[in-house]
Amino acid sequence: MNILSINFNHDGAGVILRDGKIAAYVNTERFSRIKKQPGIRDEDLDNLLDQANISLNEINYVVVCNIGWVPSPDIVKRYGSGLEHKYLKFHLRHDDNTITIRGITLPAVINPNHWLLHNALAYYTSPFDLAICFSWDPVGTGTGIGNKEKLYTLEYKPLQRSSRIYSRASKVVMGSGLFGSGKLMGLAPYGETGQNILSYKHIRDVEGLLRMCKSNPVNILSSNKEYNATIAYHAQCMLNEHLSIIMQDLFDITLDLKNDYGLCLSGGTALNSVANETAYQSSKFRNIHLAPACGDDGTAIGGAMYTYHHLLGFPKLYHKLSDLAFSVKQYDMNEVDRVISNSLHTKRFIVIETKNYIAEAAKLLSDRKIVAWFNGPSEVGPRSLGNRSILADPRDPKMKDKINKKIKFRETYRPFAPSVINESSLDYFSIKDSPFMLRVCNVISDKLPSITHIDGSSRVQTVTEQFNNEYYSLLKHFQELTGCPVLLNTSFNIKGEPIVETPTDAIKCFLSTGIDTLVFKNRLLTKV
Repeated sequence: MNILSINFNHDGAGVILRDGKIAAYVNTERFSRIKKQPGIRDEDLDNLLDQANISLNEINYVVVCNIGWVPSPDIVKRYGSGLEHKYLKFHLRHDDNTITIRGITLPAVINPNHWLLHNALAYYTSPFDLAICFSWDPVGTGTGIGNKEKLYTLEYKPLQRSSRIYSRASKVVMGSGLFGSGKLMGLAPYGETGQNILSYKHIRDVEGLLRMCKSNPVNILSSNKEYNATIAYHAQCMLNEHLSIIMQDLFDITLDLKNDYGLCLSGGTALNSVANETAYQSSKFRNIHLAPACGDDGTAIGGAMYTYHHLLGFPKLYHKLSDLAFSVKQYDMNEVDRVISNSLHTKRFIVIETKNYIAEAAKLLSDRKIVAWFNGPSEVGPRSLGNRSILADPRDPKMKDKINKKIKFRETYRPFAPSVINESSLDYFSIKDSPFMLRVCNVISDKLPSITHIDGSSRVQTVTEQFNNEYYSLLKHFQELTGCPVLLNTSFNIKGEPIVETPTDAIKCFLSTGIDTLVFKNRLLTKV
């Protein structure tokens, strides 16, 4: 059973699900190099079919997700209005639920509910057979109950203005809601003014939030631009409060159902790891699951899984964490060597061939070098999880400013996240078992200044040997050299660009930044 599912909204993505498992995945921006590009293109469909090693006429169903949605105004503002014209060419027939692609007509599931798609991703990738699911973004919310292979929609519709206000506050402070929300989350801890706000329930719109923040604002200067951190702080507090109320409501619903339910969160706002953890810790839920592609890229996967399980009735499956975190496409060493050879004419780096590349990378990191790490298939979702990462020693107090200024070229206030060996996590952080970097916690060690935010928090990723063997081995080697099982881990890209996908992308980023060494499997590229 092969199901092709495509998200045509921003964060365009496609997936082929074979017998319920991901056989191919494409996030359009990684290949087009246009951040958050909507839909997929002809070459992306070819990529998917090649990954799955099938032809188009072997597809049994096509799921068309978010078609007809107007691309975000922020997409149009940045790139113009022509990106949707780069879509894969197709023809839909709503009257008989079919789609025609390249002359082949296939059964289609057309435009399932947007938040149902988000909830389907979270539920069907979770370890739960019973779960309550909640998805939210600035446009709306959705709630569902997952019970084995079925996912039912609930009528619970909380006010979702806090997510909308947060997006609009991001536009006020950062100039963009879609591109600025993550930045606002990082800015928020700088903006506390000591105002004793008991509740934000009275704030109805962004204008009300701005009025509240007029007195004694905290302005942060970065790259000759001032950012009003007080707006960010109160927008974040409002989001935290609102999600906490929602979780209380959701728990009350599960009590009425008289079963022990897991909690699944999804939707673009679920990428706000501060709100996730604040609300979860204040709730009575005992288990939580978030999939790494909480945004609209994940709706393609959710659509395929909803069709396979709920509509076609196949049993719910178990998915390894690594299957959720990483895509399918690999780059073999022949391709890596070809790209390296084509770049040697720059005479800006030397190539060291070594089977001990993990140990040597750890030694470079212990010597306070900044290392780019390219290993295996790229990550699913927006967070670097150890395959496309820029890494550094978190004990160096100057490392945060150095990477922001000379490598990422981004705002100086923005924090970096840590990767930690899971079994050592509680020695340094207040949580463990956070593989997807979607939970923020307290840092309980004073030895990690470059990954400790101004409020003492960090967005932690925990790593096990089963999840990512080679990245785990790198952390172990670094621990053996330094006594520290933690690395600073940020996505392998610069501000405004998608995470690198190919060896060519990796070398381009390496040569255009202050990265010291680029590591491929058995290859170290070191600048001269």
